Amino acid sequence: MTDWLKLVQTGQIKKVPQAQLKQYLREHKLSQVGDAADQAARITRHLEGFNHLIDGVNPAEMKLPLLRKEVAKRGLSVIGNQDEMLTLLLEHLKRTAPATAPASAATAPTARPNSTTQQHSIAIAKEVLRLGEMGEHTAILSLLGETIATHTDIAQTRKAFLKLSLLLHPDKLGSSFEGATRAFQALVFAFETVTRPETVEAPLTNKTTTIARSNAGCYRTKVKCPRCKVEWGAPVEGNPDYFYNFLMMGLKSFTCSTCLLEFGCMAGLHLCPHCHCPFDYHPKRYHEKVTCGRPNCKEPFGFWLYHVSERALGALREEIKSTQAARLRTQEAKRRRAASAQKRGNVNEDPLAQERLFILGLRDHCPRCGESMSMEGYPDEEAQQLHLLQCTDPTKAAAHKKRVAVAADLVAARAHTADLQSEVASGAAWEFLGGQATQLWLLSESLLRDQCEVAGLSTSGTKEELIARIAHNRKGQKQLGPTLTLKAVCAAHGLPATGTRKDMLRRLEDAQFSAWETPPLAVGQSEHPAIDLHPSKRVRSA
Repeated sequence: MTDWLKLVQTGQIKKVPQAQLKQYLREHKLSQVGDAADQAARITRHLEGFNHLIDGVNPAEMKLPLLRKEVAKRGLSVIGNQDEMLTLLLEHLKRTAPATAPASAATAPTARPNSTTQQHSIAIAKEVLRLGEMGEHTAILSLLGETIATHTDIAQTRKAFLKLSLLLHPDKLGSSFEGATRAFQALVFAFETVTRPETVEAPLTNKTTTIARSNAGCYRTKVKCPRCKVEWGAPVEGNPDYFYNFLMMGLKSFTCSTCLLEFGCMAGLHLCPHCHCPFDYHPKRYHEKVTCGRPNCKEPFGFWLYHVSERALGALREEIKSTQAARLRTQEAKRRRAASAQKRGNVNEDPLAQERLFILGLRDHCPRCGESMSMEGYPDEEAQQLHLLQCTDPTKAAAHKKRVAVAADLVAARAHTADLQSEVASGAAWEFLGGQATQLWLLSESLLRDQCEVAGLSTSGTKEELIARIAHNRKGQKQLGPTLTLKAVCAAHGLPATGTRKDMLRRLEDAQFSAWETPPLAVGQSEHPAIDLHPSKRVRSA
């Protein structure tokens, strides 16, 4: 009998004939594809897998779906073939988990100090998270015994920060403590706050409102894809923790890594952290304590709020502007196509037109009974015409109408959910960007009417008229921001939103130059700020 383990340990497996390699792979039901080198490497991984069993199963003997699942659970890449994923998984198991074979006497004494150090690091990470929620930034940097205060020398503060970062870095602690990333983020934020308080804690003026609250009684609730029911936020997706904030506030939509469906907080399935049952969610509830509404589960819960750096918030603002602009362009294109189709007449709603298309071979399914004519037995158009003449069964026709109605209801429900998600996203984006009058183009007509109703204004008119009405009511906001259409620009600044594109550009330029011609009261100051359309092209007078 061949001693395969000895051949692997001595490197002699490369000299084994390919026929014996294939026999080994065939006996263990492993893939035999590839040359002799690939087959020898596959046998080596199979033998190594016996030292790193997963639930009593050799990873090399797992089927591809199970292997991909185990790789994804550990935050590893699932891109590649089965051999590549198996190699990645075994390397990860060697680093993070001890072999199932008994350890030697020489390695046993070193396991205890490493375990003690790991437990000490986890305890410090938990304390960092606790102090971070309390805002005790100097206490975080003083955890290793050296007292750090706001007036401490920057070199000493940085030294304490580096010592803690060596213990809390996610690459070192992530495999044994799931909160390692959050703890490291809290440490970095504490260091930035102590060393540069003016850039971290300075209040934002006329831009956004920084939200801070306690996470007591809050959970990171599970959100699942509405199509394939796979949980969102798995490590394999690569999303940072604070993306949970953006999802639950309605600011971002995400693509499911399994079925590639794009969904947001309104379409996703939200599960109660106590009874794990679905409940209805709206972004307005993100900063509230709620219950899932089931009779047997009355325990309240909140939604976790992660810390987000200013850099990430800035990137989100730019992304929101471009995303909302693209969304409005798409909606406008759909509106134009719908108007054009309405003028031509909707062929899909005319049964006689559908029957003519079926006879001409431009439609595969019978419009009366729904039977498919693309299969064998209906080779030409005459057969389709003959089928239509003989299709008089009222039972089949009624069943087909019922199926069509159910499909139409499903399409309408999906469209309603998409419209609701779009409306929620536009409202959340407007509030997140500061809620200024020059950004009212982000809102839909229904949200603009809500704004008019709250302000006691008339809710009638077009979108441009609603924007002009709200902008006129909110005085003092004259600086021009990024807008989608020239009509929205003109309406937000009290200018007529009529005429051609050239007419509206001329009005904006006249308003700009008339503001520049106003004599300044002092050097660098003017009574009314100019509407700066092209700051890089401004001509400065000598």
